[in-house]
Amino acid sequence: MDSLVSIVMPAKNVENYIDECIDSIVNQTYSYWELIVVDDGSSDATLSKLFEWSSRDSRIKVFQNSGIGIIDALVFGENVASGQLITRMDSDDKMTVDKLQLFVDQMQASGPGHVAVGLVKYFADFEIQNGYREYEKWLNDLTICNSNYSQIFKECVIPSPNWIMFRNDFDRIGGFGSAQYPEDYDLCFRMWRFGIKVVGLNKITHFWRDYAERTSRNDPNYLDNMFLSLKVKYLLEYSERKENMIVWGAGRKGKSIARIFSDQNVAFRWVCNSESKWGRHIYGVELEPTSRVSELVGCVVLVLVAGPAQKEVVEFLQSNNIDYLLFC
Repeated sequence: MDSLVSIVMPAKNVENYIDECIDSIVNQTYSYWELIVVDDGSSDATLSKLFEWSSRDSRIKVFQNSGIGIIDALVFGENVASGQLITRMDSDDKMTVDKLQLFVDQMQASGPGHVAVGLVKYFADFEIQNGYREYEKWLNDLTICNSNYSQIFKECVIPSPNWIMFRNDFDRIGGFGSAQYPEDYDLCFRMWRFGIKVVGLNKITHFWRDYAERTSRNDPNYLDNMFLSLKVKYLLEYSERKENMIVWGAGRKGKSIARIFSDQNVAFRWVCNSESKWGRHIYGVELEPTSRVSELVGCVVLVLVAGPAQKEVVEFLQSNNIDYLLFC
């Protein structure tokens, strides 16, 4: 018997994209779904377009946010959704035509305690920046191998509009209601914390639209410091690897996490490659040479350097059998 899929979708000022988005849902090969759209105070023609869609298809249910912001909109949608399976959609993106069918088939095969995740592909009216393509490849590689959680402290490892899970599991981990910004990353951490197993589909199921006005580009709730604060919260509260921590890197992100640790009276050591910084004290902690790391036993290194330097650091740590977590 088919399971009803509840698609929860916040929407705000997406008049240029909402038709294409909903069209990709209406044309799904799997038809037993409900689309819960919560308009978050749009000032353009988004809401009127949504009502036009709902008048043509009874599966599309339109509401207006009783609160403010994406989290309130998601919670509103979650509370009125009635499906056995639940997923999220972004109102400026597109689904592949077989996305829901693939998701439902996988969940029926895997059963409760799992989250199905598909591959993503960015698209835009301009050339996609290398950083986005690199993130797309990194994320897809993790999904193909079902190893998303292995790098959960680096970046959000579950694409926010490209997962599905049983409603009972979703409620068990707190749903959207216990989220904090960035809300997709927080939900991802709770999937990990509650032991929800990732089942990756080796097929593109979602098209991620990039454009200048995209929320993740402009909303202060998605700035780097918000991501870093969330990582530290879950590291200190739930990770087994939080003793004898060493921060590797004294750049902007390294200093940010050092400040957070210092403010919370978290003990750590701090190393960097810059000889000019060795011996200096920042936030009350002395910066030491990276060679000191190999002298320590039972430590975990938080890697706060990116790019080619990160690869060199990881190779060094692996060759010396030193535990580490990628934090950027």
